[in-house]
Amino acid sequence: MDGDRVNEKGMDFYSRLVDALLARGSKVLDAGCGGGRVGGHLHQAGHRVIGLDLDPVLIAAAEDDYPGPVWAVGDLAETPFPDSGFDAIVCAGNVMGFLAASTRRTVLTRFAQALSVDGRAVIAFGADRFIDASDRGTLRQVALSFDVLLWTAGGGMDWDVLLGTLRKRGTVVLVGFPDVEFNSTNLVARELTVAGSFLGSRATMREMLAFAQEHGIAPEVELLPMSQANEAICRVREGRARYRVVLVNDAAQPG
Repeated sequence: MDGDRVNEKGMDFYSRLVDALLARGSKVLDAGCGGGRVGGHLHQAGHRVIGLDLDPVLIAAAEDDYPGPVWAVGDLAETPFPDSGFDAIVCAGNVMGFLAASTRRTVLTRFAQALSVDGRAVIAFGADRFIDASDRGTLRQVALSFDVLLWTAGGGMDWDVLLGTLRKRGTVVLVGFPDVEFNSTNLVARELTVAGSFLGSRATMREMLAFAQEHGIAPEVELLPMSQANEAICRVREGRARYRVVLVNDAAQPG
């Protein structure tokens, strides 16, 4: 799709993708709608949208920012959907990743049941499989399964077990700053590669920002006033931020 359409329609990747798949006036469930950006854009494009999210604060924000769709508070695993026979269900961002592992199969089954016969589900972040990297037993079940491991987090891990998920000649790429300690025997015997990637030079960052501007690529963030900094911290700690929180100076402007 033409990236310039992002600026023309104000639509992000998910809403553009779903809009391209559907006939005008289709019925869409925005599952885990957050502040309503995706569903709001689809409504503006002429679709009938219902949005569902567990967070009442985000639903209130969706109602304020994107009037028109039906916004409802609910749990994707338990709450009856307000309707059925959807032409599309969109589950954008890392919604599936935030769900408890024990409920993901249930949620996907409910999606399938709520779709029309020819309906489609657009689900982000690899909804077909989720692995708890802190669970050694789970990691051992996927031993020798992956060619590349992209590690974005910090902190400590059982790196011997984690590297055990890589196939021979696999690669682990570190873009976070974890505490790394492992047995070199596994690294050498399986011919593994450990690589790192930093932010890059200022020239690289300028090139990246120019590319993002040209193609209308923008981060998915929540804007909160500086006076709500404590609320912002709580949202991040509780995993409720979609997907970063940016604080905006709300000091009174001189008259």
